[in-house]
Amino acid sequence: ATDFFEAFKSYDEAGERRRISCLKYLVLASMLMESKVDPFDAQEAKPYKHDPEIVAMTNLVEAYGQNDIAQFERVLRGRDGETILGDAFIRDYVEDLLRNVRTSVVLRLVQPYTSLTLAFLADELNVSVAAVEELVVDLILDGRLVGGELDQVTGVLSFKKAPIAVTAAGAGAADDPRAAAAAAAASSADAKYATLDRWAKQLLKLLASQSKGL
Repeated sequence: ATDFFEAFKSYDEAGERRRISCLKYLVLASMLMESKVDPFDAQEAKPYKHDPEIVAMTNLVEAYGQNDIAQFERVLRGRDGETILGDAFIRDYVEDLLRNVRTSVVLRLVQPYTSLTLAFLADELNVSVAAVEELVVDLILDGRLVGGELDQVTGVLSFKKAPIAVTAAGAGAADDPRAAAAAAAASSADAKYATLDRWAKQLLKLLASQSKGL
């Protein structure tokens, strides 16, 4: 995400229209990395928050930040979605974004319970029970649902004690050593988005080559 921000600043200083694309990819990277920092809090980015080409992404960010799965999906289905999905690079990551939002909702929903049904989670996420089961199994295997056990016959997710839901940033690690180990496992998921970093570096190289030619 840092590389995208540097690319955005460089294009912005040069007055290049590609600054808008860089800003969109910065927003995308922030969401994929499950960052709690709003990209538009940066002084350089604030003036573009209401730019017609950026509004769709800001609406997506707001829904994402609130873990509002219903609004997130409405944005993608509506006019904003046409703008977002019209970018092939962003389109390739939409499923990952949806999974991140669903993961955040599941981690929040399980907190008050020692057991709950997959049907309940499916209803909250507006997806099939099979889709929720796949997500929950992955979260358990990845160490994101510490102490969680899934009975796939009855469709019940249970915990021997109050659940410790581990976010990608490792929240909860300071409270339980199991969470610390799980946080380390969760951080390995960052490797999946190495493509974003490489793409950002290519943007910076392109900008540098253009600057030399001036």
